[in-house]
Amino acid sequence: LMHCHAGCSYEEISNALNSKGINIRSQNSSDDSDGVVSRKKIKKLVRRVRLASTINKANDIYFGSRVAMKHSYFELKGIWPHDVRIRYNQLLIPMKDSKGKIRGIQFIGDRYDASCHDEDLNSKVPKKFLKGTKTNGLSYCIGTKTDTIYICEGFADAVSIYECTGEMSVAAFSCHNLVNVSQIYRKKYPHAQIVIAGDVDAVGIKCAKKAAAAIDGLFTLPCDDYEDGGIKDFNDLYRIEGKKAVRKKLAKAKHVSETGETGIVAVHISDFMKMKFPAREMILEPWLQTQSLSMIHSYRGVGKTLLSLGIAYAVTTGKSILRWTAPKRRGVLLVDGEMPGIELQERLSKMMSSSRNLNTLPLTIITQDLQDHPLPDLATEEGQLAIEQFITDDTDLIILDNLSTLLRSGIENEAESWQSLQGWLLKLRSIGKSVLIIHHSGKKGLQRGTSKREDTLDTVLGLKWPDDYSGEQGARFNICFEKGRTLYGRNAAPFEALLYENNYGKYRWIDKDIAPKKDDTKILELEKAGKTQKEIAMELKIHQGTVSRHLKEAHKNKTAHSG
Repeated sequence: LMHCHAGCSYEEISNALNSKGINIRSQNSSDDSDGVVSRKKIKKLVRRVRLASTINKANDIYFGSRVAMKHSYFELKGIWPHDVRIRYNQLLIPMKDSKGKIRGIQFIGDRYDASCHDEDLNSKVPKKFLKGTKTNGLSYCIGTKTDTIYICEGFADAVSIYECTGEMSVAAFSCHNLVNVSQIYRKKYPHAQIVIAGDVDAVGIKCAKKAAAAIDGLFTLPCDDYEDGGIKDFNDLYRIEGKKAVRKKLAKAKHVSETGETGIVAVHISDFMKMKFPAREMILEPWLQTQSLSMIHSYRGVGKTLLSLGIAYAVTTGKSILRWTAPKRRGVLLVDGEMPGIELQERLSKMMSSSRNLNTLPLTIITQDLQDHPLPDLATEEGQLAIEQFITDDTDLIILDNLSTLLRSGIENEAESWQSLQGWLLKLRSIGKSVLIIHHSGKKGLQRGTSKREDTLDTVLGLKWPDDYSGEQGARFNICFEKGRTLYGRNAAPFEALLYENNYGKYRWIDKDIAPKKDDTKILELEKAGKTQKEIAMELKIHQGTVSRHLKEAHKNKTAHSG
């Protein structure tokens, strides 16, 4: 069924369209003859209507507010208001497209402690975008066209630069949006000198240099060191050292190639040790971290998609699944290249609480049934860019289900076929994103295809049916950590998982330790009695190597459980 996030049911949408003389087929169809529209086209129409609703709401809010003359944020940052408005003591920063039309709003709140230290300023000021805003390519511009145009991340930085230079300054709202905004202004002003004024942090520097390289522009930073509590952006430089210092740094802007780095960032050890990288946090304790790459693989029908959906739901709700817990809610992008939309709906419905407000759930879904064409091939740059547009600042985890349907170029067993996707995954990790790949197992039970895939992965989970499994048991499998860079002790121990449907038609997960096999128990008893491995093998009539392997595995599990 069609779903509208504004809250309209399929019947309500259908009735509204029928009143306009538009009928909906009961089955999907590619044609729209005789006023009949396919469900796929209706879904596309709903997405367009939803975006149009956000744009209309942004304009209503902005033009229904008053001009901002005074606000604590201006005092905090030492800047003047420039064509921004205020509503309920929140600043409204208009987010405009290339034609100057408002398509979203950034809200800047008023809650801050005036006695806080400088490095805490931004954390004390709540900022958020109007729900539904697509930030890619949107910006806030101060001033009219000049020979030099400055593009930076934040509103306060853009205002600071404008007040120091009197030249056009543009806020991109995010370092990840610098490339998009820079390309728009390069196309709009092909002969202007564009300077990317970056923030001093690892991701900010990388994105700023990438933007400058993409448009053959100039690049500069507000300072040359990375000391904690120092200058992090051009507003800091403006407040601490004044206008002259800002103009001096902007005048030192260079092409990326002139830095001798050609887009590659290199720093001396003394500077590197002073840099403040974002701390890695747990998305799903104890194994799924921020800035991590992981894989779950199994044979067909074992339950890897059910597990991945359970993980997605746990992460977006801040709840637990099996022995793993999400400490807080995080945004998830699920890219499903295989499952029919109706089955995906059914599975998610059974996982969700009936009282859950879906509008508050930070889960975005891309699936084949929503498209009029095949999903993009993630082995290509075009395919990667097509997915990137849905990866926002609030997206912490991307789930790709599964590799064989989303990675279609090249030969699966050849390492070279993996190179393009690996580069993209490392890029996502470098900007703070985590990726969970869902894949098939090969004949030997390991992940299918080249083993080079595992080189860059932090964690690899293999799912296998227990020895006593039967088909009517559904999703019942053993979970084994085949690779875990940060796992040890009980956290790394294998366990059994079972998914069942309760009396209310909802899915529930249970887990238990894997019971030792009878041979394992006998081998341990004989070892405890003082028998050597050779004597145990002769008594049980098995190979001595089998005894050795069983003992190693048993002692490993014992150590894991005691940890």
